[in-house]
Amino acid sequence: MNENRKVIIDAGHGGPEPGAVYNGRKEKNDTLRLAFDLGSALERRGIQVSYTRVEDVYDTPYEKAAMGNQSGADFFVSIHRNAMPVPGTGSGIENLVFSSSGTAGLLGKNIGRQLAAVGWTDLGVKERPSLVVLRRTKMPAVLVEAGFLDNEKDNAFFDANLAATADAIADGILETFEELEARVKDNPHLEVWEGEFYFEYHRGTYTSMARNKRGNRKSELLMMDLELLGLLAEGKVPYPAEDLQHFWRDTILLNQFHDILPGSSIAEVYEVTKQEYEDLAASAGKLLEEPPGRGRNRRHCIQYPGLRPQWPGESGGCDGDGPAG
Repeated sequence: MNENRKVIIDAGHGGPEPGAVYNGRKEKNDTLRLAFDLGSALERRGIQVSYTRVEDVYDTPYEKAAMGNQSGADFFVSIHRNAMPVPGTGSGIENLVFSSSGTAGLLGKNIGRQLAAVGWTDLGVKERPSLVVLRRTKMPAVLVEAGFLDNEKDNAFFDANLAATADAIADGILETFEELEARVKDNPHLEVWEGEFYFEYHRGTYTSMARNKRGNRKSELLMMDLELLGLLAEGKVPYPAEDLQHFWRDTILLNQFHDILPGSSIAEVYEVTKQEYEDLAASAGKLLEEPPGRGRNRRHCIQYPGLRPQWPGESGGCDGDGPAG
């Protein structure tokens, strides 16, 4: 067994979340069947395997991504089955990735080509950056849509060729490992490090991603506004403690990790952080302006002792005795 190669397999859905359902057939059962066969196929090829689930249980996509990140795996492979609004109108396999460029795109193409060789129609590699298991995983990740659950022919082919389908996915994964290893083997241009490892691009003075630093700083300032206004409006508007914790922990502090903030991460990281900073700004801005009950928001409900009782243009206070402004 090659101990330097490891894959974590995610059987989509599970527990109370069945995924697609068609004539009593549930996606969660098919994904687990294929996940087990894929795991066996990978082990026969000398690749270590772990799973996000091995029984009928449900974990959120965020929890699955966290499992992948903690596994030490090289690739995250999520198994699903497809479906259409009108049953029977879709057929074939497709591979979803965060970005079609880079290793994930290569992995998806190799898997698709191997599946086509056993008889599946390959619908190609498609970008789905909004999917959590593709966006939140640190390693290259691919979501394999193994045929359409609402297509009788696809189901018949899936059942008759389950082992061959697993072998094809495993061959695509193995091919990707070998291709990546061949690129770096005996490459005289690769850096060689001796002694203590130091990556100079981690320095905080590196400013290749000014947009990212700006998003971080604007988010910090927005949190200061929200905390201050929340305290000043105490008793009139509930203090947004849970929201603040979410904003700080899941976006600001996460994206202050030393690889991310200085600008030394891969390009895909900054597509994610751009969206996350924009989402934070929208959510926090909405909190600042949301009415607490009678048409007034946190800004309106602040009393500044010795300065003014309300914002300019208001004729009433926070108790609803005047216009909302």
